[in-house]
Amino acid sequence: MPNQLAGSRVLVVEDAPLIAAELEEELVISGAVVIGPATNLDRALKLAAREQIDAAVLDLDLGDATSFPIADLLIEKNVPFLFTTGFDDGAVPDRYAGAPRLFKPVVAGDVITTLAQLIEPDQARR
Repeated sequence: MPNQLAGSRVLVVEDAPLIAAELEEELVISGAVVIGPATNLDRALKLAAREQIDAAVLDLDLGDATSFPIADLLIEKNVPFLFTTGFDDGAVPDRYAGAPRLFKPVVAGDVITTLAQLIEPDQARR
């Protein structure tokens, strides 16, 4: 839906280039400013540390790493995020119990709707 995320800055962490490109395109159509996409842990951590972010989409499995260190940094910065994953719920530690998980293959509309729900309460506090 156009403008559902108007002006929101969304970090995208996804190691599959095609998925990252499709997600970026859908987020831009919804009005978001995409930070990234970051395809690896190091790049994602750098972006999460230095950029102003309203929310993030984190691919749980980044090949040789997980996105848990990024999630920890986002929690410290009070930035909401969701995981995309091909794994069952047992793959996510209890400390991320409140983070939404969307199972691959993800539907872009589900990502956008979930991000809007995560961002909305945060924007109400600003």
